Amino acid sequence: MSESEAERVTVECGLDAAPEKVWRALSIPAYRDAWLLPDGDGERFTAEVVEAVPPHRLRLSWREGDAEGELVTFTLEATPDGGTWLRLVHDRAPIEVPIPANTNTMMLRAA
Repeated sequence: MSESEAERVTVECGLDAAPEKVWRALSIPAYRDAWLLPDGDGERFTAEVVEAVPPHRLRLSWREGDAEGELVTFTLEATPDGGTWLRLVHDRAPIEVPIPANTNTMMLRAA
């Protein structure tokens, strides 16, 4: 097993809900926190959208406290029975997420 494979966790499963419903559960923060963090851990974690291709792929920078972000990718595929095949890939190695230009604190100070 390579070092990059050791830093990656992949989970796949079938869900009874349609991809659009699963997409809502993942893309709306309150729904996502209730589903993925049912014990109230949502206050410890933050998630920023890195990429969104509705209703097929959602990629998040997942952070605990001040730690560097880890990349979590959800891929959704419709199944013949109207459900969803969900593939979750959690790249555990820290990632750097590009900061959008409009959040540049130096530019804000200059303004």
